[in-house]
This record gives sequence, C-alpha cells and structure tokens, in this order.
Amino acid sequence: MDEFERLFEENFHSIYHYVHYMVGNKADAEDITQEVFMKVASSYHHFRGESSVSTWIYTIARRTVIDFTRQKKTKKFLTFWKNHIPEDYEAADDIDLPEEILEKKEQKESIEKILRYLPEKMRSVIYLRFIKGLSVQETALYLDMSPNQVSVTQNRALAKLRTVANTEIWVKEEIR
Repeated sequence: MDEFERLFEENFHSIYHYVHYMVGNKADAEDITQEVFMKVASSYHHFRGESSVSTWIYTIARRTVIDFTRQKKTKKFLTFWKNHIPEDYEAADDIDLPEEILEKKEQKESIEKILRYLPEKMRSVIYLRFIKGLSVQETALYLDMSPNQVSVTQNRALAKLRTVANTEIWVKEEIR
C-alpha cells in the first residue's frame, strides 16, 4: 500500500462525515470529498509537516467546502441528528408511539432550522467540538485558529443558538 492509499484509508470517513455535515447533501459530499483527496494527492509533495497530516487534510476539506458554498451560493446544513440517526429512524423504531415519532421528527426539524442561522465558521466549531468530540486545541489546529478564537467562536455560536431557540419557542407559543 502506498502513502496516498494509507492517507485515504485513514482519513476518508472522517473527512466525508465532516463535508456531509457542512453541505447537507450526500451527492455533493461525495463530490467534494473526492475533490479534497484529489487536492491531497496533487499537493502532498508541498506538505511541510508543520501540523499533522490529518489537520492538513481537514484544512483542505474546510477550504474546499467554503469554495463550494461560495460557488453554489446556497447553504445547506446537516445536524447532529442526520449524522448519527439513520434516515429511516422513525420506521425502524417500533417501540415509539406515533405521537412520539412525530415529536422526534419535529424536534429534528427544529434543530436543523436553528442551525441554519450559524455562519460557516461557527458550524465548523460546533461540528468539531460537539459531534467529533475534539478538544479546543485540536479544533484550533483543524481550523487554523487560536484556542482562544475557538472558545470565543464556540461561546458565540451557543449564545446565538440559544437566542434563536428561545425565539423559535416564543413564536410557536404565540401562534397557538
């Protein structure tokens, strides 16, 4: 197995999941992930070793996603729910009552809607910190930020999510 094959095998799934989370579309995620690894293959000889290879690949993935969203001028988002719960979740769970299934679906849609309010950098921090479980320092390396910037961005993202979530609840209660 050559060096690129090893890099591909070790990093493909995490890069694909990150890209899928960021763009919210399987076909686009596949295309972007393929483009990321083409960039990795064509520029590996430029890798200087100043960070880990996986950090370097995440940086390429992040920049490729940013380029993609700029080109399409549409932003699609994917939440924790779509990353960790199968699409046929409601159909596969025969224990829940129909009302519980409907409530879970509404919660999932509400979370997706709320996350749409976050800018790309905030979504990236939320993804790496809470879904991937990376530390502040690891997240800083992946996003080419200082640990302090990661903490500030995370706190601002969570505050914005709380504000949006509270507004969503208030609006729903007023409509009823």
